[in-house]
Amino acid sequence: MTGGEPETDGGSGVQINILVNRLTLLPLLAMILIAVMGCSAGQVNSISVAAGSGEPVIRISGAGGTSRTLQALANEYTRSNPGVAFEFLEGSGSSGGVKGVNAGFLDLGAMSRLPKQDEMATGIEYVNFAAERVSVVTSSDLPLPGLPVEQVRGIFSGEIRNWSEVGGPDVLIRIIIREEDDSNTKIMRAGIMGDTPFSETALLMTSESDAKEALNKAAGAIGYLAFSGVVSSGSSVNPVALDGVHPSGQGPGYPLPARDLGVAFLPAAQGRVQSFLDYITGAEAGAILADLGLLAAG
Repeated sequence: MTGGEPETDGGSGVQINILVNRLTLLPLLAMILIAVMGCSAGQVNSISVAAGSGEPVIRISGAGGTSRTLQALANEYTRSNPGVAFEFLEGSGSSGGVKGVNAGFLDLGAMSRLPKQDEMATGIEYVNFAAERVSVVTSSDLPLPGLPVEQVRGIFSGEIRNWSEVGGPDVLIRIIIREEDDSNTKIMRAGIMGDTPFSETALLMTSESDAKEALNKAAGAIGYLAFSGVVSSGSSVNPVALDGVHPSGQGPGYPLPARDLGVAFLPAAQGRVQSFLDYITGAEAGAILADLGLLAAG
C-alpha cells in the first residue's frame, strides 16, 4: 500500500485512512514541534486539522505496535459505527504520541508503556486496554518445546554455546538481541538476564523487523520478540515456553513481565473518543486482542 492511500474494508465499505508517507508528515510534525517547543510551562498550543470528509475523525499515532493493534480494533469498531473515521499516522513512539496529544494534533496517543509522571502532569488522561508479552523465540529449525529460565540466561550470556547442551541438535547457537534501551531488551533484563551481560558474539539488531528477519533466516538462532508480532505476522519462528509456561497462555506465571498498551488523550477530546475507549476495553475487543496474542488489561 502506498503512503497516504486509504485502506478500505471490503466487507463494510468503511474507510480507515492510514497516513504513512514521510513527506506528507514532515510539515505536520514540524507544526507539532513548533507547538511543543513554543509552550510555556502549564500551557499547550492546539493545532487544528480539518477532516476532509466532514465525518468525525479520530487521529492516532505513537508506539507502532500499539497503533497496529488499535487499527485492528478500529476495523471492527467501524462496522457498527460507520459514521466515525480514523487516521493512523506514522508512529513516533509513546513519547511522540503524548506530545501529539498535548499539541492538539492527535486525539489518541498510542503507548506501549505507562505514562511517566511528567507526562501525566501535562493534563493527559490514560486508559490501559491490553498487555503484551515478549517471547523468547528460536528459528524454525529448532522446535524446542521449552527451556528453563536458567538455561536461557546461560544461552544469552554465551555460557551455553551449542544446542546439544540443552537437549537440541549439535548446532552452534546464534544469538539475536536488540539495543539496551529497547523495551524488549529491558523486559528481558527484568525477567531473565538482570545485570548479566549478553554474549559478545550476539548479533545486534536495530529494529523489531530486522530481528524477526534474522530469526527467520538464521539456523540455530535464538532471540526475543513481541509475541503479538509473531502471531500477527505468521512468522515461522518458534515461541519457547519458559519454565513450562508458554507465552500464548492468558494466565500468570510467565517469567517475562508484560508491558502495558494504552492510549493517552486530553479531557477535551473525551467526548469524541469515549465510545471507542468503551469498545477497546470491552468484551468484544478482548476476544480480538486474544486472537492477536495479547492479554487483557490489568
